[in-house]
Amino acid sequence: MTNDVVRPLGPLAELREYAKEQRDAAREHGNRAGALAFDDIVNKTNELEREAIADGIPLQLDLSELED
Repeated sequence: MTNDVVRPLGPLAELREYAKEQRDAAREHGNRAGALAFDDIVNKTNELEREAIADGIPLQLDLSELED
């Protein structure tokens, strides 16, 4: 295993991508307040991801571990 940090997929990543899309749309429509609000969400999800990775918290659900 390498020491490379791979950006995980999961709920935080999905929320961040949605917020980026909404931020960009708000900017295109001249909605500065909306763009700033979604930018805050992007920044917070980045922060939460960094903290989780540092604490060793898994950010993805391994469905193979679930039993029927």
